[in-house]
Order: sequence, then C-alpha cells, then structure tokens
Amino acid sequence: MYTEQKLAFFYNLVNCNYALDFWVYDTRLNLISTTSKSAALLDGFFSISGCREYLKKCSQDPGSPVLLSDPVGLIWAADYEFENGQPVRIHILGPAFINSGSIPRIEKQLDLHHLSVSAKMQTLRVLEKLPLIPFSMFSQYIIMFHYCLSGERITSSHFLHQTSADPDPRSNHTDSKDHAPDTHTGIHNIEQQLLILVEQGN
Repeated sequence: MYTEQKLAFFYNLVNCNYALDFWVYDTRLNLISTTSKSAALLDGFFSISGCREYLKKCSQDPGSPVLLSDPVGLIWAADYEFENGQPVRIHILGPAFINSGSIPRIEKQLDLHHLSVSAKMQTLRVLEKLPLIPFSMFSQYIIMFHYCLSGERITSSHFLHQTSADPDPRSNHTDSKDHAPDTHTGIHNIEQQLLILVEQGN
C-alpha cells in the first residue's frame, strides 16, 4: 500500500471518532493541501503560536514526530515523508484542544476587546468545531501517523515536544504518553496576536 493510501485510510479511521484535520506542507512549510475548511484562521494560529518556527528548527534534522502546542491549549502533530532518504513533505495532524477551558478563555478575551459580533462569532464557530481529544489518545494517533509515513514502530518517548522553555528540539523528547503540553506560559501574548488575526479578517 502506498503512503498516500495509508494516510487516506488513517484519516478515515481517525475521523470515525474525531473531526481532525490533516495538512500537507512542502519542506519550506508552504501549504500544499488541507482538509480544513478554515485554513486561513487555523494556519494563522499555527504561526502566531510559534509552532511554525519550532517545526522549521526540527526540520533541520528530521525523523521524529513533532508534538506542537500553543498556550491556549491547541495541539498539532507533525511528521515527515521521505523519498530516497530525503524529506519531501511535512504532514500535520490537528489542531485539537486538550482541555475544555480554552474556548471560554478565548471568548472572554474577545469580549474585552469589543470586537464586532460577526468577527467574534466567526472565530468561535471555527474553534467550537475543533475536537477535544484526551492527550493519551492523541499520542496514540501520532504513533500510528508515524507508522503510516515511515513503516517504523515507535513509542511516545520518540516524540519531539515543543515547550517555551527549551528552544532546542533535540533536547526535548517526551518521556511519557501522559505528558501533556504546558498551556499556561504566554497565554496573554498569544491571545493578543489572536485578536489581531480576527481584526484583520483572517
């Protein structure tokens, strides 16, 4: 079975439980395709959270799945597709929420800045459609995701895990499938950038 067929099968299986989007980027992180119907806003989240920059650092030495997170509680998983020993595409799974308090916190911030009703509702409609997935379950998806791309069997200890405290991807492997990302650091900063995205109509 070809990689594309494996990924399509995996996507259908995952979406039996959760409406989780898939994204494909080239190695320079230019978007090739996505299943998301709100690509502009969610790609904006991916950028302002620092996930894009962190993934660029990881891509200098690709191989392990990358667990990406932002301070408001969104997570993504990124992994690499190789051809002839060279990375050719980056596949991303997500975003999803890992705690139920994220949307109320974002809604409160939108209210404080007196955004138009339409801008606020547009943003909340997108966020409310994102799945809330237990972190242990998301970790299992990453393991299966990696197997579809590489045929390699791994455990959660192989993940590279983004944190605000550690800029070096290779020194930051997760050591437990229950080690959820820290969602408290930098919440105010990312919420301010989120408001800019909404006000610009993204």
